Amino acid sequence: VMNEAVMTLAQNHTDYMAERDNLSHIGIDSLSYFERIHQIGVYVPFENVGALIIGTYTNIFDVHTRWISWPVFRPTLLIEHFNQVGFGAVYKEDSQYQYYYTATFVHLD
Repeated sequence: VMNEAVMTLAQNHTDYMAERDNLSHIGIDSLSYFERIHQIGVYVPFENVGALIIGTYTNIFDVHTRWISWPVFRPTLLIEHFNQVGFGAVYKEDSQYQYYYTATFVHLD
């Protein structure tokens, strides 16, 4: 299920990566995804949060193909208990990657 708060979190992180011209799970104020999810009022155990980031790919279809086919990303996509999701995407022409994407997954009871 798309979750507005999780969507905002993913988009804010994607904006941050594009502004910094960097791909990283560490974001604003050097916080991890787990720490940032708490900042939006979602309090869940560590194992109930997942995130994927990627850059360079020009469209979401190629991003999905890469995420689903790469052994590092695929396990996160296949975690069955995630029931909330948010996505972020940014295009920044004058940057190293130009295209930045984030997917955030959360399990909420």
